[in-house]
Amino acid sequence: SSDVCSSDLQLNDAQLTKRDAAEKELNALGPSALEYLPQITARTPAEVKDRLGRIRRALENAAVELASRPAVVSLEGTMSLEAALKSLQAQSGNRVVDFRGRFDQQQTPIQVNMNVSKVTYWQALDTLLDQAKMTIYNYGGESAALTIISRSSEETSRSGKAAYAGQFRFEAVRLDASRDLRNPANNSLQLALDIAWEPRLRPIVITIPLRDLKILGDEAAPLELDEDGGEPEVTPMANVSATELIVPLKLPSRSLKTLRSIRGRMDVLAQAIVETFEFADLERLKESEQKRAGVSVVFEQMRKNQDVFEIRIRVVY
Repeated sequence: SSDVCSSDLQLNDAQLTKRDAAEKELNALGPSALEYLPQITARTPAEVKDRLGRIRRALENAAVELASRPAVVSLEGTMSLEAALKSLQAQSGNRVVDFRGRFDQQQTPIQVNMNVSKVTYWQALDTLLDQAKMTIYNYGGESAALTIISRSSEETSRSGKAAYAGQFRFEAVRLDASRDLRNPANNSLQLALDIAWEPRLRPIVITIPLRDLKILGDEAAPLELDEDGGEPEVTPMANVSATELIVPLKLPSRSLKTLRSIRGRMDVLAQAIVETFEFADLERLKESEQKRAGVSVVFEQMRKNQDVFEIRIRVVY
């Protein structure tokens, strides 16, 4: 924060070279400097206002890019499971909580021998969980964290079962076929996809456009999508880093034995930055506006309504 303050003072320096240098220095600090940037007020000089606006936009764009970029990690050597999880957290910002003790499972020390270098977070985590004979428990309720438990002896390994794209992990986990003996038009097949994401990401809505989805079966025969079932869409639960999305299909012939490939596009609306808007001297403040990252928060007024104070705020996107 001291670097931000010193650079901020030079944004209004008499010399142009120092003003340019201060702006460049603030941009170089990266997205972490956003919370320390001073607020623009009516007293802010015009040039400082312009420069702060440019700096904030640049840092906001950098924060969005950083939030949407998959973490790349390395784990090499023999270590404890606890040490491996701490290393992954330090490299990626993703926290993992061992839930074995909460299910009365014996939380004995586990040693792993890892040999992964510069791979995505999910590839490394799947390899680690397979070695530790553990799996992810999606309903631990931990904020911005994954929870893991021991897996049953019947459960298959995680590595080689999933596809990775960006911060996401995809795995086909279930096929539910329904055959209506009265009306064959009601026959259906539902494909359940387990979609997980790095816990530092906060998805709001996940959608898979059917027009871009291609599912191939035996001998590369395409499966017909049931577009009457609507566009697959899900709103993830709070404090959960995975969801199940159902893809509606028309029931194929009984000769189909396997699914060869699933390809498509996923649209994700996610929260990249958490912003704090602060207003002071509320009793005298009226129609004060703050704007960040395309969002304007307008404090209209505060007034006493019998025994409570009523605060009116308007949010504009």
